[in-house]
Amino acid sequence: ADVFVREFDNGIVVMNLGLNDTTVNLGSGSYQRILGVNGASNTGSNVGAGPQDPAINTGAAVDSGNFIARGRDAVILVRQE
Repeated sequence: ADVFVREFDNGIVVMNLGLNDTTVNLGSGSYQRILGVNGASNTGSNVGAGPQDPAINTGAAVDSGNFIARGRDAVILVRQE
């Protein structure tokens, strides 16, 4: 399979190496996309983070259950309590 999911204490990473979008079951729990920034940041917790596409990394909530992993993309989802 071309989709990899890695769970961490405070979130989950979904990486799809395939060309096509794939549905991934996130199980139970609530998640939130990270908040993207344009260019490198020199302040706060994003020091030297570089760009994360704000069109994808909107900070929006992601419901548990099925999640569409876009082809040739990876996302970091932060676990919500």
